[in-house]
Amino acid sequence: MKGPLATVFPPLRRLPWMGKWYAVSRDEAYLLFIILNQLLLGVETTLAHISNGTLKPYEWTPILFGPISAFALTAAFVANRKGKRWGRPVTVAALIGSIIVGLLGTYLHLVRTARPFAPAGTRLTLDTVVWGLPLLAPPAFVLVGVLGFVTLSARPVEQKTRDYILLSSLGVLIAAVSTVIDHLRTGFTNPWLWVPTVVCLFATVVTLTLALIKTRSRGELATYAVAMLMMIVTGPLVSVLHFVHDLSVGNTIVIERLLRRAPILAPMVLANYGLMGLLALMDDEA
Repeated sequence: MKGPLATVFPPLRRLPWMGKWYAVSRDEAYLLFIILNQLLLGVETTLAHISNGTLKPYEWTPILFGPISAFALTAAFVANRKGKRWGRPVTVAALIGSIIVGLLGTYLHLVRTARPFAPAGTRLTLDTVVWGLPLLAPPAFVLVGVLGFVTLSARPVEQKTRDYILLSSLGVLIAAVSTVIDHLRTGFTNPWLWVPTVVCLFATVVTLTLALIKTRSRGELATYAVAMLMMIVTGPLVSVLHFVHDLSVGNTIVIERLLRRAPILAPMVLANYGLMGLLALMDDEA
């Protein structure tokens, strides 16, 4: 192994060759990451929309698009590895669809949260942002769509690395803002609520700074890798804390509490974007 990740962890240079049949390049790893995210976005959207109590017809769009696009991207991924020409057009179509779904979802969430026809002074307030529909959930579809087009581009390796890190910084920033908004509902009364917030803010500064640096030292790459690993570890840790919190009354599992009070899947967005950032340090070639 060679590249930035091996620069940070020199022992990785001595790893045995993995075998061409399952070794993947950095671009391929990101495409697999996008497939996973489309599946997860479908699941998360389903849980979020069901928890609202009513499921309007147009709310089925992101629910169905997630798994359908994941299936299409998986088929295209296999086709591309086998040299089939139809793989790339299918990939492009799925990525464009993801961007469109994300933009439409963002608009619908914004309209219902901002309430443009409400009386003056009650349209877009802190309360509507905190307690209303999550404004930063639909943009996740846009982010993975744009990420996919970066993987398909023919830009030089260094420029692609900067693009990957920059997009990762946007993902981490989304996680940071979402975490703050979610925890504002509790008033940050529990000290543990500051842990994911601090980790996300630290990771945001690190990723954005690294994206703007032209020549990266080993220490800077190591700091970036540590920040991403902190995100990956914090996600499951906070999910466990959410689960324990939801069981605080009678130690019984109540689906309503798992979805609404302290959603157990929400913190995993930290691990997701941490993995996204860490993949930027992979080798460009398999």
